[in-house]
Amino acid sequence: MQTSLVHFGFYSIGVDRLSYLICKTLVLSGFKVSIKSELNLNGLLTQPESPGVAEIKYYSWLFSDLDIEVVGDRHSFPVVDILFYDIRHTPPQCPDHLRQWINHSKQIAAWSTCLQEYGWFRNLHSDIAGIAKYKLLLTYPSRIIVRGGSTRSRPMLGLAKASKIGYFVNPYFLKDVDLRYKMFTQNWRPEFSRFLRLLFAGNLMPLQRKRIIETVGQYLRQASQVQVLTNLQDFLKRQNTQNSNQASILWMERSGDVDLSGQINTDTIPPSQWADILSQADFSFCPPGYERKTHRVIESLLQGAIPILDCPEEYDIELQDGVNCLVVRHNDWIGAVQRALAMSIEDVTSLRFGVEACRNRYLTLESAGRHLAEKLGWKD
Repeated sequence: MQTSLVHFGFYSIGVDRLSYLICKTLVLSGFKVSIKSELNLNGLLTQPESPGVAEIKYYSWLFSDLDIEVVGDRHSFPVVDILFYDIRHTPPQCPDHLRQWINHSKQIAAWSTCLQEYGWFRNLHSDIAGIAKYKLLLTYPSRIIVRGGSTRSRPMLGLAKASKIGYFVNPYFLKDVDLRYKMFTQNWRPEFSRFLRLLFAGNLMPLQRKRIIETVGQYLRQASQVQVLTNLQDFLKRQNTQNSNQASILWMERSGDVDLSGQINTDTIPPSQWADILSQADFSFCPPGYERKTHRVIESLLQGAIPILDCPEEYDIELQDGVNCLVVRHNDWIGAVQRALAMSIEDVTSLRFGVEACRNRYLTLESAGRHLAEKLGWKD
């Protein structure tokens, strides 16, 4: 069935980054999406637990997007091919509305927004809480998508076929047309050499990430066989004057994030240049942040940079060590970096061909949307 003939509905109990990524990815790959939210902007601003800037931002992005149909309070629910709704820490305020749309839908799916990556006990606790809060609403879905962690031996996932949501690019690279074009256009070829052997540019938080970055950064600064560049200006100056006896590394440890006035610190690569710089790196260092997954992995793959990461199974795109990525084992990030620095040009090229195959199968706008739609129950 053509994607343009398939209509998804999203009953939103809350709004966050993944809400936007799911809807926008489906739309950009050709599917039709309608959304109904129990939230409104006034309610979001006045709810007991004040929302962060991110929640307000993604809400406004979703409900101002001209490609996404908004179902208003006075509108009847459209008949959709697949309706999906989110399972959150709080149950739906209007379960009758959700049931009404379920009755107008051919197929039902749900996705659990609770962070489920660390440990079986947390998964068990989250699933039991979700079942208690959603009760009979969980008998409708034929598919359940989880945010991460194991999809086996969990109470909620025994109710339907389960899969992981995976991850995607930073939402700005979907929303902004120019940034989207730069990120998703392949202006690189696997067999061509690159200026940088390794790239990292990002903040140091949280503490676990800071320890990893500082430990690896100290190792690199002491290594004699590499030239470490620590700011964008040095990188731009030295692009055309590479010392053939040393591997060039761009290692930018950002001291902070966007401040309250919206100004970005000087140790940041502007989003408009991020895709171009990624396309000049053999390897991209991708430590975990507040979640184990990071959009850095996906953006690296899109630009042919081989990611160094520690949780390939969480992305659900067939990442394999030595095929299209380097996997960190036993928290040995320095060992993975040493492996990258020592790798021959032939082996790097082979890995980059693997990256290209992964990109084409899972990460173009069309293939990413289809992959997501299949998890929600769509069949081509």
